[in-house]
Amino acid sequence: MKRLLLIVLAICSLGVVVSNAQEIRGITDKLSESLSLSGKKKVAVADFTDLQGNVTELGSYLAEELSDNLSENAKGIEVVDRLTLKAIIQNNKLASAGIIDPATVTKLGQIAGINSLITGTVRPFEDSVHLSVKILDTATANTIGAASADIPKTKAIVELLGQNATSATNRPNPQPQVPSPILVQPSTEIKGIRVVVDNCRGEGERLTCTLKVTSQEQDQKLYLRVGLGDNDLYTNAFDDAGVEYGVDTIQLGGKSSADSYGAVQTLLVAGVPARLVVKFNRFNPSSAQVTLMRFGGIIGYAHEHFELRDIPILRYRHLPDASNPRM
Repeated sequence: MKRLLLIVLAICSLGVVVSNAQEIRGITDKLSESLSLSGKKKVAVADFTDLQGNVTELGSYLAEELSDNLSENAKGIEVVDRLTLKAIIQNNKLASAGIIDPATVTKLGQIAGINSLITGTVRPFEDSVHLSVKILDTATANTIGAASADIPKTKAIVELLGQNATSATNRPNPQPQVPSPILVQPSTEIKGIRVVVDNCRGEGERLTCTLKVTSQEQDQKLYLRVGLGDNDLYTNAFDDAGVEYGVDTIQLGGKSSADSYGAVQTLLVAGVPARLVVKFNRFNPSSAQVTLMRFGGIIGYAHEHFELRDIPILRYRHLPDASNPRM
């Protein structure tokens, strides 16, 4: 009898899991279609809230489930890891409840390198929980997709409902201020040239950092070299464990070091930002940030070097290609 009871409970539990999974999968399919149609395929999923803007344990759980579902089942969609998203929100003092604010959505898009953000609300009823989600275009904060579902109120759901996390009214609310450039976009300036980090993106051991370089007052030549060396004419970086890495490829203003014997040179036209991309083929995949990035080169006719610190690494989870299924 005891064994029979355990089997019955196991079957019931399985039914609950399957039911919830089906509801989440249904939302995933609708959102995936909207993301594909809009072309906004770099997405993050924020914690879901109740109607008062409170972040709840249930909201966080459902957001995590939806994020995982998108990563596993949405073809061609890049999903930012939610731990990375939370770190960005915390470091830049962007409260979770404030994400629905258009200015905050836009700022988060710039910092995290995403072009869409999924937010949602959870509303409990007698026998179910209504989940309503929407996709925001981070460039405009306009809604570009939406979906909803009623999730059965199981014992586990009820328990999560009773574990309300942080209320927006109780959360510290600092006065509005312009975030520090170090927290938002690490930058530096040397010899009239301003260098600003757009983002560093990691996928396994590959790390790609994109920056903007602008000569502010006059046209100037900039020369950079890849590799790792003892003098100031090499570009290197350190991870958060203090390990040093040499850059494999540099792209500057449309030119690549791969085409010119490991070095690249271009003319920076005054006031016109040039795109600088540095690529590492072997970088610690568990690193959360680049603690120091040093560029050695020639500005005009003088040997110079400049450096940037504490650059967060964004890590994406990709759906495996259908032609290469998991073993």
